[in-house]
Amino acid sequence: MVAEPSTGDLAASRTPTREDPPTSSSPGTDFDTGPSYANLAAAGIDWRDALHILKRAHHRVRHHTGAVLRIAAPDRDGRWLTIALIEETDDAYLVVGGRYLDQEEIDAIRKMMKGES
Repeated sequence: MVAEPSTGDLAASRTPTREDPPTSSSPGTDFDTGPSYANLAAAGIDWRDALHILKRAHHRVRHHTGAVLRIAAPDRDGRWLTIALIEETDDAYLVVGGRYLDQEEIDAIRKMMKGES
């Protein structure tokens, strides 16, 4: 994994970046917004938090191997969130899952970001 400051350079994707975002912020709300939104809702994650860690988080940990991209970063409220995405075509990603990190994982990430082993 590589710790890096966010530059907001992730290209347009199938992650929650629609022109007409859902009108409700409640995960699990019934609206037709595609599989990325449904997968986030099933994990209990607000699509805006996922978008935040993809585009706006100041610091994040990113691991991209083959077609799989995993990103961990603080969400809009400062809670550490990780999401997993699959690259379906060049720069088009499908969110397949996500979860909030436990304190042990957060501590390990903070150590790594400070350069500690």
